[in-house]
Amino acid sequence: MKVEKMFLRAMQICMVLAMFCVFYACSEENVTHEPEPPTEDPVPAGNAGEVEFDITNNNSEGGNNGEGSGSGTTPEDPAVATAEEGVDMTISAKSSYNDPNGTTFTCEPKATITLSVDLDTVYAKDIETLTKVIGTPKVTTGNTGTNPANYTTNQTFNVGGQNVTFNLGYEVYTHTNSKKQKIEMPYIKVNNANFGACTPTETEAKSRSTETASVRLANVTVVPTQKAMSRSITVTDTTTYEVTARFNLDVESKNSANDSKQTLSFEVKYIAVITETIEYDGAKLTYEVQSNASPQNGVYVANDPENPLEILVKQESSFMGTDGVTQTGSATTKITAIAPGDVYFANKDAISEDEVKKHTAITVEEENLTAPLPYYDFEEVKFDGYNIKSSNVTDTLETYHIVAKYSQVAKPVNVETATDKPDELKFAYQVEFIAKVKIELVDTKYRQAYEWLPPHDNIPWRYHFIVYRDRIYSNGKTVTDTFTSVNRIVEYGIHADGSNGWNAKKSWEKDDHMDPNATDTLSYCVFGHIDVDADISKITETELRPPYEIGYSEDFGTYENDRTGQYFSDSKIDGGWYSDRVSYYRSFYIFYEGVVHLDSYPSIQTYSYFLYLDGKIFVFDRVDLSTCTSECTLEDAESDFRGKVKVLKHKFGIDWLGKHCRVELTDTIY
Repeated sequence: MKVEKMFLRAMQICMVLAMFCVFYACSEENVTHEPEPPTEDPVPAGNAGEVEFDITNNNSEGGNNGEGSGSGTTPEDPAVATAEEGVDMTISAKSSYNDPNGTTFTCEPKATITLSVDLDTVYAKDIETLTKVIGTPKVTTGNTGTNPANYTTNQTFNVGGQNVTFNLGYEVYTHTNSKKQKIEMPYIKVNNANFGACTPTETEAKSRSTETASVRLANVTVVPTQKAMSRSITVTDTTTYEVTARFNLDVESKNSANDSKQTLSFEVKYIAVITETIEYDGAKLTYEVQSNASPQNGVYVANDPENPLEILVKQESSFMGTDGVTQTGSATTKITAIAPGDVYFANKDAISEDEVKKHTAITVEEENLTAPLPYYDFEEVKFDGYNIKSSNVTDTLETYHIVAKYSQVAKPVNVETATDKPDELKFAYQVEFIAKVKIELVDTKYRQAYEWLPPHDNIPWRYHFIVYRDRIYSNGKTVTDTFTSVNRIVEYGIHADGSNGWNAKKSWEKDDHMDPNATDTLSYCVFGHIDVDADISKITETELRPPYEIGYSEDFGTYENDRTGQYFSDSKIDGGWYSDRVSYYRSFYIFYEGVVHLDSYPSIQTYSYFLYLDGKIFVFDRVDLSTCTSECTLEDAESDFRGKVKVLKHKFGIDWLGKHCRVELTDTIY
């Protein structure tokens, strides 16, 4: 036994996935959004991984052919298959990946190769027919499992009437590393086999029974009816050959920095008989189709779950061999299609091709003929798609009539000597069922937001609060309900309170909103006069007090419903907005002879809000006092009318819903 080892260094491919988030807000109710599923693809291990593998021909030791089976690793030592014993080859790999955190992850993916030969003897009319591949090799592939994922390929070559079948398979593991990346581990891939050459060597003829010198008729189902014929045969010459057919395939490393391949060699050995001169009546076929349902417009339909579609095909075949012995055989094939009952899906998107095929599979049970007999070789049943004939949607249920279509082709084989050449047969099947989708509320999500409304005419900037309720249904649809509070404006106030004998009289000269087109800062400016009826030269000092708020309460019983005026209580109104006015101040004290005589404090008023919905309370936060800003000065000045005066400038601002709201006060004190 030869064992080949290869160490493959893989290269790392870094993939950066750009993620983006889309925020969508809608002021209308009942807006539908389609969800988008996330995607994730594995990243090759790259130069952070390596793989080591062994190739073993399990027939080389302990098999019927002993050491003669060969390792298959070189053209000089091919793995040999016969009708008595095929080739069973295993590729055992050790794969490793070095994680960015310093650890090493290992796994042991496997690959397998089996080679089988149908016949120990074939018949051909000449060397050319015997040594060439007839038609295109049949190839079917499959993919099952996730970790490991199992990839399979089935290849069947028809070499001059001999069926040579390769069954190939390999495993692929994935690993999630410390960076949350999905890594595809290094592995060994088995590529499709290739036909090399077919060499016949003349040998001595041996006595062979009709059972061993035979052709196995696989997938026999429907054959044409013909009248029985009398047969006669004259054989003038035959030659026996030992045939050697050669094949090769590549195994290669994947996810490696330096791709590496190794070619494996195989030989298939069997006996062939060339009949150079033969005269006889043609071979014959008879068949009978029995079914519990008549075809509709040429299509066999299964649409009743209580009454499956059944097709029974009985075949009789005969052929006179070169030894003058007439060989006969029979086969019975049962084709069944069951229409499922009502099939429920989570949503319409789940009605996929794979799901339809899973519920409408057509099964074939057959007995095979064993003789060099003419027969119809039925290809695999082909899925031709599906359609929705009709649908009905109610508030709670979606109903769809699904029609799955299948077809099958049967080609005549071993009919070169038949008197009447049969045509290719085509069959069509149809399986129908009802698909239902229950529409149910599966989840509810909530989102909070706010929105500013720009000024127009004499209306300043306004704001309101929003709660979005996303109702997610089992059919994949999302319905969004929007709940919006009443519109509010930021209110401003100017205050000047006198004490200790001062008669502080307030008068306004001007007040306005500054820059109404501003988007980030909302300002309100006031100009006024304060008559204190005192000697302002005795104003000795000032003091700016910390900011504070009035009106905010965590006792929701103080909040009033915007629409009904009702206070929040046990008799709550579902979907109700409740608010409470909150004022923010920062006082500026003016001392007269060491005693506070004037308290100047501009104020800004907002609203604290919450929404009571579905038994839940959605609270919108109040102003963060740490964001308050203030600038206060008191300076001497001259007035044309009052003489010496004091000019008080007080600017006070808060951050509110993404904007800076500010009030500016300029007062003349005399």
